[in-house]
Amino acid sequence: MTPSTGAVIDVRHLFRPLDDRLIVLLQSLDAADWDRPTAARLWTVKDVAAHLLDGNIRLLSIQRDRYYGEAPPASPSFEDLVGWLNGLNADWVKASRRISPGVLILLHRLTNDLVNAWYESLDLYEEAVFAVSWAGETRSLNWMHLAREYTEKWHHQQQIREATGRDGIMTREFFFPMIDTFLRGLPYTLRQTEVI
Repeated sequence: MTPSTGAVIDVRHLFRPLDDRLIVLLQSLDAADWDRPTAARLWTVKDVAAHLLDGNIRLLSIQRDRYYGEAPPASPSFEDLVGWLNGLNADWVKASRRISPGVLILLHRLTNDLVNAWYESLDLYEEAVFAVSWAGETRSLNWMHLAREYTEKWHHQQQIREATGRDGIMTREFFFPMIDTFLRGLPYTLRQTEVI
């Protein structure tokens, strides 16, 4: 499938303020907050924060530096890819349990600027390094890839906020681009749904 059609979702200007809110949020947590369960079922608040850090480190390594480390599965199936990604995520979260909340915040601060500079450097209309497969794309343009990355950062930060009872990103500025991106995937997601 070809890249998404319709109005471009440009979220490059939203990553820095979203990350700034994440830092303020993480700094506001007390010891009990870090251990609270989240909507991510097996993950605590600290685990979700570690997963977000992994996203930053993986982006810099793979997308910016073109260093892949572990090869994805040889099978091109969506299920195999999801299984492989889930394994990577679980490995990182388990290892990150050794990292203190203070060090997690420090690493977020360090990597956020590098990631945001990378996002801002991308041409929205060039082909992305990864396709947005959940939207049915076999290749994507950077604008859709960045919109997908934005949904990842938004929804995991929202999980932390919900688990700790803190508001902050359920606003038009931050929420609308996220939901607009998810709506782009609906036709593909519902492609086999029978209309009654």
